[in-house]
Amino acid sequence: MALFKETTIEHDCASSIFLNLTCRRVDLTHDVCLKSGEYQMIKKRSEKMDAPSLHLVYPYKDSEAVCLFPLPSKIPPEGETYFQFIHLNSEVEPVVVKARYGDELNPNLHLRDTLDPLLLYAPMDLPLDLTHSGSGNRVAFEGFVTKPNVWTLCMYTENEKTPFWIVHLRNARSLE
Repeated sequence: MALFKETTIEHDCASSIFLNLTCRRVDLTHDVCLKSGEYQMIKKRSEKMDAPSLHLVYPYKDSEAVCLFPLPSKIPPEGETYFQFIHLNSEVEPVVVKARYGDELNPNLHLRDTLDPLLLYAPMDLPLDLTHSGSGNRVAFEGFVTKPNVWTLCMYTENEKTPFWIVHLRNARSLE
């Protein structure tokens, strides 16, 4: 069973988010750094700036990389959650993502690809099996229970000890 780290971000629906998914400190600027698991919200200063986005700093080979994703545009119905899986592990590519007791969710998920958001009841156990397409090696994502009224992102990274990061975005919706 693969372990995961979990955090909740209270999002103001107007700011971009920088999130450090590495095991080390990342310097964003000369005076702003993020420890492992920390995030920083950056407020939109003018209308010329792009819509708020999620900037994921993740382990990539012997360094780090940054990947941008649009922030969710929907709020889940009361008592439910949106769940979205993001593949950020360059060492295991592509992967087959399958619900343990259900359907195959994606037969060929490549690096930086995401699953379409799933609307799920909360609370609900959500075990997933990831199979490396080349070697057939399997990684089990277990022990996670969905939380209500959030958009949940599950990121699969290169960290062997805790390869999964769970981020719950509360009040998650983009500016329309």
